[in-house]
Amino acid sequence: MNSTDQDLRLKFLASLFFRQLAYIPEISVQITARTYQGTFAREQLSDFDVLGFRFQGDLRFSRIAAECRSGERKALEEMLKLQGVVSAFRLDRGYFIKSKIHRNAREVAAGLPITTLDEAEIRTLLTTGFGLDLPAAVKHEERRFAAMEQLATVVQREFSRLHAYLRYEFWNLEAYRNIHNLFKLCAASRSGLRDTDHDHRFLFCLIVYYLAIAIIELAGGILANSYNEAARGFAVGLFGGGRERREREVLFDQVNKLLPNPEGTALRFEPNFFDPLQEITVRLIRSANAAASVPKFLTSVIDTAFSKVTTIDPASYDTVTRKLAQDICILVLRETGV
Repeated sequence: MNSTDQDLRLKFLASLFFRQLAYIPEISVQITARTYQGTFAREQLSDFDVLGFRFQGDLRFSRIAAECRSGERKALEEMLKLQGVVSAFRLDRGYFIKSKIHRNAREVAAGLPITTLDEAEIRTLLTTGFGLDLPAAVKHEERRFAAMEQLATVVQREFSRLHAYLRYEFWNLEAYRNIHNLFKLCAASRSGLRDTDHDHRFLFCLIVYYLAIAIIELAGGILANSYNEAARGFAVGLFGGGRERREREVLFDQVNKLLPNPEGTALRFEPNFFDPLQEITVRLIRSANAAASVPKFLTSVIDTAFSKVTTIDPASYDTVTRKLAQDICILVLRETGV
């Protein structure tokens, strides 16, 4: 595969390594922030060469990242950059993967939540430690990456706002914000999505996948704090907390007083998807162990349907996992109108 990214071969190795650790890898994830300097704009701060995430059986959200660099120089400088990213974004661990790593960088990393692996080491680990047929596995990663990049190009051209959000915003925002924003973008795109178009079906699957991640992350926070009152926890968590929910209620009450509507048509501060999403979220919490596998199930579906790479047969997943994924899909279908 032709690419100008000199570090791509190392990113594929890191992606394979994360899969063996039961994480879902995402290659080249942008780290951005919104700033106001004359205008309100997005600023790119850095990136994760490879971001890995997974949900534990109690829906706890776990994230790791890899910094992948070819060459032999600046190892300590690049590793310290990774340390800053791990600390700033509260990652569980960082992995520094480089063609060759100087001893000084390894000594510093020994006291940090960072694992150092040079290219020879990670190749040996994948083949001897995990028993992979490395050439075949790397080809799968290349095929998957190339297919996703090709499809993303079409999505970017036809649905630029959605594409920009998934690429630059999603991994930088809280789960509840992602839920609201993605449903709004779905509603705005519903007239353009066609279920007969291969690329549009791909975009729809991406929306379901990313919404599932955000919903399960939200469910994990509710499970940790209000398991026995999951419905109430959802009503608070969907708006970012009790104070934020109350402020939204007051705002909508004031608007309804200023702009009175006929009886029964007053503005409702809960979004249209509130009730069905609450019901799904409560079931995710009650079936937490099965719910934790929903993102992996969805990635296996996307791989099979769009990149023609089957790592895990979608039919092998637990029935409850597949049913929960289906219900999230149906909810998105209602919002997009596909």
